[in-house]
Amino acid sequence: MKTHKCITQLNKKLKETNTRLLANLLHPNHIFVDTEKIRKLRDGKKATKVVATYCPFCGEKLEGT
Repeated sequence: MKTHKCITQLNKKLKETNTRLLANLLHPNHIFVDTEKIRKLRDGKKATKVVATYCPFCGEKLEGT
C-alpha cells in the first residue's frame, strides 16, 4: 500500500523539526488524531484513539481505510 501524497509531503517538512505524523506501522495511511482525557481519573483507562479515514489536509479518502 502506497502512503498518501499529503502524508509523505508533510512528513518531509516535519523532519526538519525532528517530528512526524503518528501512523500505524502496518497501514501507513492510518493517521492517528491525537486525543487526551479531559479529567485525569485513576481508572486505568487511556484516551480513545481516533484514526482519520479522510486526509485531514486535502479531504481525499485514504487508501485502506
